[in-house]
Amino acid sequence: MSVHKLNNFNRLDTLDKIKKIVFNSIKKTDLDLSGLTVLTEAATGNWAYTPFIAALSGATVLCFTKDSKYGTTKEIICNFNTLSKFFGLKKKIHVYKKITKEIISKADIVTNSGLLRPIDKKFINSMKKTAVISLMWEPWEFRKQDLDLVNCMKRGIAVLGVNEDNHILNVAKYNGENILKILSANKIPVKRKNIILVVENRIYSHVIKSLISHGANVILVSESICDELNDFDVPVIRDLKSPKIISFLKKCDLMIINSAPLKKKIIGGKHGLSISLLKKINPDMRILIYFGNVDYKGLKKAKLVCIPMTNPGLGHMPWTLDFLGPNPTIELNALGLKVGELLAKNRLSNFEVEEAKQKALTSPFCLDFTAEQKKHFHR
Repeated sequence: MSVHKLNNFNRLDTLDKIKKIVFNSIKKTDLDLSGLTVLTEAATGNWAYTPFIAALSGATVLCFTKDSKYGTTKEIICNFNTLSKFFGLKKKIHVYKKITKEIISKADIVTNSGLLRPIDKKFINSMKKTAVISLMWEPWEFRKQDLDLVNCMKRGIAVLGVNEDNHILNVAKYNGENILKILSANKIPVKRKNIILVVENRIYSHVIKSLISHGANVILVSESICDELNDFDVPVIRDLKSPKIISFLKKCDLMIINSAPLKKKIIGGKHGLSISLLKKINPDMRILIYFGNVDYKGLKKAKLVCIPMTNPGLGHMPWTLDFLGPNPTIELNALGLKVGELLAKNRLSNFEVEEAKQKALTSPFCLDFTAEQKKHFHR
């Protein structure tokens, strides 16, 4: 399912709705990019609005675009011009088909956006010393092939992620709703169904809340989430291969896998749940891969129902919040720009990198990498 489809602006009420979401996101985050230059992408779908959020918040905006599987450069620029006219920003955002050292060197904030990636050593070396990078999502979602954090550290380029679970503009809450919509679209009921939720990241509480509120019987499987963090009176089991889970599997209707950032296969492979065992004890159970790693080929060969059936690639999410419409993506990108704003203003106020990050982290919008992640960056 392609979520980054080209925008359809045939109806004015669609754009009016978008405009309200954009301005509400700017207001809630108190986004003020006046005097700052932002380098981002000119993209498709609900990701197309990022440069307009930045420009409407006072930034000078530089955009890079190129052909992708979601649209050609020509189509993207056509969409972009429509949006520029609607927002009254026709001459305030600059779009480039080629990214150069000169363009990169102008930016105070660089967004870790799809068309700009990979942000590699050559790119980083072209950035000015006070420039910063906003990860644009949570640090646990980081993929090393997207951004060379080792060289960011070496060059003193500050990088922070977004706290999507903040109390002002909460984007994490949409994940529960997103899973319910995916299940509904695939005609998978939840009410009175036995569900195993395999989860290793921060959004688990929103997913559990949505499932329970719709009448599901849930067991949580996690290596990292402690019993005392579980406020929903849901059993927490450490091992998917434990006798209790194997017993529950026999009557399980659905398994939801949201195991990122763990890279190991949850089903199949050397350490995962045996596909042959699964086929033997419950061949009718359905499996939803929300964000995690499984043996897709093995599941397909065993004729077990897995959604989606196509592997999106390690570290890539087959279902983004785009599936719910424009709100989550626009709000997330406003949060990402706010992270950039806080970091950039601190660096331009002559704070060193670590001090700039610590000051930014006093905001509810910013989130740092874990100590375990940082071990790999300081090399």
